[in-house]
This record gives sequence, C-alpha cells and structure tokens, in this order.
Amino acid sequence: MHDLIRRCAWAVLLASVGCGGETTTQPAAPATPSAPAPATADNSGNYSPPPLQMVLTSNLPETNEIPDLDDRRLDGAVPVDWHLARSPEYVLQCRRRLDADYPILMVSVKPETGQADLTRDNVAEFAAAVAAELAEDPSLAETRLRQQVTPVKIGNFIGVEYAHGAATAKNRLHRYFLVTVANGRRYTVELRALEGTQQGYVSAAQAMAANLKFKPAE
Repeated sequence: MHDLIRRCAWAVLLASVGCGGETTTQPAAPATPSAPAPATADNSGNYSPPPLQMVLTSNLPETNEIPDLDDRRLDGAVPVDWHLARSPEYVLQCRRRLDADYPILMVSVKPETGQADLTRDNVAEFAAAVAAELAEDPSLAETRLRQQVTPVKIGNFIGVEYAHGAATAKNRLHRYFLVTVANGRRYTVELRALEGTQQGYVSAAQAMAANLKFKPAE
C-alpha cells in the first residue's frame, strides 16, 4: 500500500515538472497600460505637466496646403471642404461653411521670448509657461479650463493643447488651442465651435496643426 502511494506521488510530481526540471506555469496576462496622468493645472496656477500625449495622424482629415504665410516663414494647411476666410488678425483662417460663423479655424503668430523651437525635451517647460500665462489672464478669471494644458505630439507638430469656454452675445462657444514655437515665433491654431459641437471638429484643428511647415525667414 505504501509503495502504491509513493508511485502515485511520483507520477504527480513528474506531471508537474518538465524533463529539464523547469516548472510549467501559465503566462501572466499582459498588464493593462495605465492611463496618462491628468494635468493638475487650474486657474489658481497650480500645475504639473502630464506626459506627452501622442495623436495618430492616420485618422485625421486630409488637408490642402496654403504656402508662403507669415512672410514666407510658414506653409499652412486647411482641412479639405473648409473654406478660406481672410482676416488681418490671423495668418490663416477657414470656416466649415461660408454662411455660418462657426466652426472656424484660425492660425495666429507672435514673437516668442522663451524657447526658439519646441522639442520633446523642452515642451513640458513650455507647457508650464503657458499654464502660468493662463492663470494670470484676467479674461479667464471666471472661466475654468475645460482641458488643461497638455504637451502633445501630432505628426511633426510638438506643442501643447488646452481648451476653455467663451460666450458671445448670441452663443456659447468652445475654444480649443494647439500652440507651438518654431524659429522663435509662437504659432497658435484655434478652433471655435458652438458649445456641444466641438467633438466633430477637434480633429480638423489637429490636422491643421500636423501639417504646418516652418521655414527660416528669407
């Protein structure tokens, strides 16, 4: 009886141990990637830059190139089926419909006193600077940011994105921004859309930003 028990125990041991003495185990399930840490900025100026967010360009709308803007420093782009709209305040502007004020996309530019060009290495520092500017902006004193300042990469575009609300006499708006620096100049792509409709147009703003091409001044 004892021999039978020992033989059974030996059979169980052989079943659980491989020929080379390695224990066979089930592979662990792959870890679920953790979600990017949210930005902690608010209008009080408290801010910790979140990780660089990556936006794939494969699903963004196609664009048409608009060359030689900003004294030939910039080749811009507008999403297909959007219409150019001239404005002295912006180097590029387009509307989804010519007979409607919104949505509208705009590119503005001004000199930058901080970084000359944004890279993966310095975009977090730039994000902190933009967050500080927004915290001190009196026009936003009563408006909490809807999307905190976040470093973002969209194709070759490296910059920051953020969003806040606004109001006109007739409409409540959602304003979404993508900001970068190239050759010592700050370029801002802005989407203005009627509140509640912005999700249909954010990708158009991202496509516009992804297709900006910066050139040294001639």
